[in-house]
Amino acid sequence: MFPFFALGLHLFPSKWTVDIHGTFQLLTLTVVIAGFGVGVSLARQIDLVNSYHTILGMIIVPSLILFQPAMGVLQHRFFRKTGRKGPFAYTHRWFGRLMMILGIINVGLGFKLAKAPRRAVIATSIVAGVIAMVYIVNVSWIGRPRRPNL
Repeated sequence: MFPFFALGLHLFPSKWTVDIHGTFQLLTLTVVIAGFGVGVSLARQIDLVNSYHTILGMIIVPSLILFQPAMGVLQHRFFRKTGRKGPFAYTHRWFGRLMMILGIINVGLGFKLAKAPRRAVIATSIVAGVIAMVYIVNVSWIGRPRRPNL
């Protein structure tokens, strides 16, 4: 859900895009927090707290909770004052991309840990690959369309 709603910034430029982006990313974060709670509880029950998947999740989720929203809000405030992107914009953007990549890696580690069926791994990989390719093509080659003056 994070990559999809990040992609929305590039696909649907308008004066409401940033507000919609922030709202849906926060909703996604609540889903992540719920999954994190279930995951930590389960990892404790079956003694997998020291697995790569659990450790990486315990790095990614708190980083997303504490750092990413703060950088987004600081950039929004900076933009309102100056009308320009500031260091917060680039930090927010690249940290978010890094967290999405680590999250995708962690999905694979979770599948390995759970001994998931091959078809589940393949289906998830196809979906992640399609979203990643659309994102990369849109951001790299097409770029973000200029927002109309509204």
